Amino acid sequence: MRTLFEYNDLPKLDDAIRAKHHDRIVEMILDDKDKYHADIAEMIDYFITEMGNADFIRMVEKLTNRKII
Repeated sequence: MRTLFEYNDLPKLDDAIRAKHHDRIVEMILDDKDKYHADIAEMIDYFITEMGNADFIRMVEKLTNRKII
């Protein structure tokens, strides 16, 4: 498996290739939610941790339907 730095150095995927893999991953998750639950939680945690301040505030306010600042 590659390190995070190796992934960051990879070229941008072609839109068609990205769409194909996106659909495949969503299908895998929907087919077996229990199997992927921990992995998804870990990815979401990482995503939220890496969000910029404005994006984080926007996400929280949109999901909770109330202003936090």
